[in-house]
Amino acid sequence: MPSLVEEEGAPRRIEDIHEFLALVDLSNIVVHEERSRRIHWAEAEIAKLEFPLSENTLATQTDGRSFRFRYRMVFADQNAEFVADIEAVYDSSELVEIGNSLTADFASRVAFMAAYPFLRSSIFYSAHRLGLPAPLLAMVRQGEFSIGADMPQEEVQRTFAGARSELVPSELLDDGAYEN
Repeated sequence: MPSLVEEEGAPRRIEDIHEFLALVDLSNIVVHEERSRRIHWAEAEIAKLEFPLSENTLATQTDGRSFRFRYRMVFADQNAEFVADIEAVYDSSELVEIGNSLTADFASRVAFMAAYPFLRSSIFYSAHRLGLPAPLLAMVRQGEFSIGADMPQEEVQRTFAGARSELVPSELLDDGAYEN
């Protein structure tokens, strides 16, 4: 069977975000994880920590037709810890290739704005289900969100491949690379 590139020819190289925007549409929002739990901090921990605590990560996957931007937010306050792992999926009308710079620009300026309301909603409703006051996450304005350094593959694996059952012993699980 011929590959996609053989069937359609070489991908068109895109360097401009406006040109890329004209070729892609948001095709799906995928929820990978929503989790919350009450946390009982020790007094010593409360004294040392500055709340709220937050860790945000991003994974991207591109294949010429599909562009996936997966945002994982871990947020903790003095009452609870929340995890929201949301992916924005864009499909292209033609086979294209984009570089790391455009991927980062699109992730911070476009895809994040599509995913962020879902991240906020997940944390808000998780707190509601726990019967706790809902933490309000700060509003993010376009241009305020930026992409950090690339993660080593091992850290990507630890961060994004955690969708494993807690009921299955770890020795029975495959530790293969992150795949979606």
